[in-house]
Amino acid sequence: MKRLLVALPVLALVLGAAGPARAADSVGSRMALKALRGVENTALGFVTEVPKTVYSDSVDHGIPYGVTVGALRGVGVGILRTAIGVYELATFPVPLPKNYKPLLYPEFPHELREDTQVP
Repeated sequence: MKRLLVALPVLALVLGAAGPARAADSVGSRMALKALRGVENTALGFVTEVPKTVYSDSVDHGIPYGVTVGALRGVGVGILRTAIGVYELATFPVPLPKNYKPLLYPEFPHELREDTQVP
């Protein structure tokens, strides 16, 4: 069981690193991409969002702001990303939202973007 808990995040990182190489043409590939998003967001959502948000807020607004407000924002976005990951993993066979589109941008927790957006 411990090996599985270690292997899942590693597998998610390896599969997620091939992001541009994925083809999103068929229903099966879009379904698999939704499942992959679910695994990555569930396993890494909270872990990556807190430091990523602290860093970006520190760069944009200064270190005191990043350490306080950025940390709180990171916790909130991390909880949101993890919950969305659980939802996407549980519903990956169902084409919701339409055509398996992501609920949160950036799609994966390791992708950098100024702000995380919910469409």
